[in-house]
Formats: sequence, structure tokens, C-alpha cells
Amino acid sequence: MVSFVLAGVVLVRLLTLPGYPILDRTEARYAYIGELMVQTGNWTTPFIDHDIPFWAKPILSFWLTAASFSIFGINAFAARLPSFLIFIGVCWITFELGRGERDKEFGLIAAAIFASTSLAFYLGGT
Repeated sequence: MVSFVLAGVVLVRLLTLPGYPILDRTEARYAYIGELMVQTGNWTTPFIDHDIPFWAKPILSFWLTAASFSIFGINAFAARLPSFLIFIGVCWITFELGRGERDKEFGLIAAAIFASTSLAFYLGGT
């Protein structure tokens, strides 16, 4: 039963990724930096605008966004997919830690609780 709850939460998060435009200024900024990487071919220096480098965040997140844009095109789903995949990874780590401490059921409960918290759910798609 817990596995269905976890799967349901993850499925809802996945299906809502393309359902709304990028509205938050921060999300738009980070998506645009990934878009500029794809457009310019410069994957070394993140730029907030064509001539203004952006050093306020580690480059890995921009690489992931740019790679997603390269594969799926420049759209809201592709901009949010890296965050969703990291969300899935953290759910998996939570499951593994819980399973290691007790058993599989405990790991599933821990992962379901994590996935259904509002902050994790929100950040899993932005």
C-alpha cells in the first residue's frame, strides 16, 4: 500500500512538470542560463546574459538543465526535469537508508513521507 502512495506522489509530480509556465524569477533565471549554454555552445562559463557571467551557483545544475534542453527542447518540462530526477534520487536514497536501518517497509514509508512533504514535492519540480 505504501508503495502505491509513493508511486502516486512521484507520478503526480512528473505529470505536473509541464502543466504550468515558469513563473518564478529564480526558476526562469536558472533555466535561461541553461538555454544560453545550449545556444552559445559554451558549457564552461554560465552566463546570466550574453556578456555577464553568473558564478552564484555551482555549474552542475546548469549542465543538467542544458543537457535536458538539448534532449527535449527548450520548454518548461525540460527545465524542470533535472530537479525531478534529483527528487527521484533523493527518494531512492531515503528508501535505501530506511531499508538498511530496519526493513523494506520502513524504507518505503520513509521515502513516501519524504516525497509527500510540501518542500520536497515543490523542489522536485522547480
